[in-house]
Amino acid sequence: MKFNKKFFLVVFVFLIIMGFVIFEKFKNRTIEDVAIIIGSVDNIENIKFEKISESLIQDNYSLNTKYDTDDYFINNLVNAYGKVPLINSDISINVNALYDLEDLFKDLNNHNYDNIIVRRGYLSCSNENDCVTDHRTGYDIDVYIKDREWEDFEGHKEAKYFINNAYRYGFVLRYTKKDNYQPWHFRYVGKVFSYLIHELEYDIDDFVNNLEVNTIYKFNDEETYFYKVKTDNIYIPKNIKYEISSTNSGEYVISYSLKTLTKLSETSDEFDFKLNKLSNENINYNLILVNEDKENKFLSDNIVIFEENKKLDKTVLESYSRMKEQANKLDNHILFSTSAYRSYEEQKEIFEEENSGIANKPGHSEHETGLALDLATDEKKVTYFYGTYIGKWVTDNAHEYGFILRYLDNKENITKISYEPWHFRFVEEMHATYMYEHYLTLEEYLNLFDLNKKYIMNYDNKNYLIYKYEVNDGNILKLENSVVYYLYDNCYLVITEM
Repeated sequence: MKFNKKFFLVVFVFLIIMGFVIFEKFKNRTIEDVAIIIGSVDNIENIKFEKISESLIQDNYSLNTKYDTDDYFINNLVNAYGKVPLINSDISINVNALYDLEDLFKDLNNHNYDNIIVRRGYLSCSNENDCVTDHRTGYDIDVYIKDREWEDFEGHKEAKYFINNAYRYGFVLRYTKKDNYQPWHFRYVGKVFSYLIHELEYDIDDFVNNLEVNTIYKFNDEETYFYKVKTDNIYIPKNIKYEISSTNSGEYVISYSLKTLTKLSETSDEFDFKLNKLSNENINYNLILVNEDKENKFLSDNIVIFEENKKLDKTVLESYSRMKEQANKLDNHILFSTSAYRSYEEQKEIFEEENSGIANKPGHSEHETGLALDLATDEKKVTYFYGTYIGKWVTDNAHEYGFILRYLDNKENITKISYEPWHFRFVEEMHATYMYEHYLTLEEYLNLFDLNKKYIMNYDNKNYLIYKYEVNDGNILKLENSVVYYLYDNCYLVITEM
């Protein structure tokens, strides 16, 4: 076959051009290559935003490496022994990072890569002359391959898999520049941001700096959104759960998801409601609102004893027992209640002892209903419940058992109670799930429903008709199979499975 120089030259030039095009494409990748711009915080249809002050921010600092010299997260550290492979048994990691790190190591084991070990997690700086300053949040980890020097990490197949897949579990390489490249050092930033940073081959600062202020980005084919705001103009999504982190540049990056298990919408459909005599025997009190302004009108007649003479409503105890059984399988620590039902007299005694500084006044405490309880583990004191391994699981899963975290962070202006990560209230699964997904207090949830308007709640592939009604003459509008919930004053919620 005769060699065709002209054909060879054309092919050669074509390959060079294509290689250059591909190189430039990936070299200059932008946020828009992995996400689409859908609007701004003041111009978007599917969600409302509200402006808040910087003092109310629930900063998780995952994108802010300037604060790595502070022990800000010391109460959120959990010992990782028995959960992931460690070089020694006293390594601690941020509780949020640890759950995803466990999943990463399960993935490694599924691929028979069982020789990667965590060498460093949280490090204190007791000796300032010998201080590793980038490990003090518990978000950072160093890993190595068993029986190899830790610097000898890159280049091995298990290391390649770890580096290429850590982002799926919220971890990214902390140092990526040529002058400080460390293929063994990973930072937890959460699954949303890790995906972006990995796909764009950015470091954390590159990612933050390439975001346009107040611009809403949406993942392709996902219901996940993110955006950046200035400190003097902070907008958060209203009535939806979100994550927020400060940055090295003094801004905030926020992410949220609209993928929820519950949907609520108003309906104008007509239903054949009938007036029925309201009977105390047929009233459900699981949604009763008890707070500074609303006095308790409920006394359970089904109080039972549990855990060393503590008391709780029997139905609530059944749900709590199922949740506790699962929680106590997580590690060698134990979930227990520090306080549950209290009588009016017991609440009065506590109120007077604490000079009304912390406790609710008698008649206005949820503990008097038998529907609420305070939780702790034997790992840390009750005020740091969320910072425990079990505490995080309970906070993230309590809604599946019908419980809500009653006093949310930065909602004190609504509840009149400061953040209490240990206080859980039973409201049933559907309501708890909606409140959890939309980061609502009980007050906010009940205010979603206007009097005499009809709503449809979709939950667990079922539709529920919800109708808020004020009773003034002892009669209530309901359907044949409706459940009537007492809320407060003369207000009731009538709920019917459709």
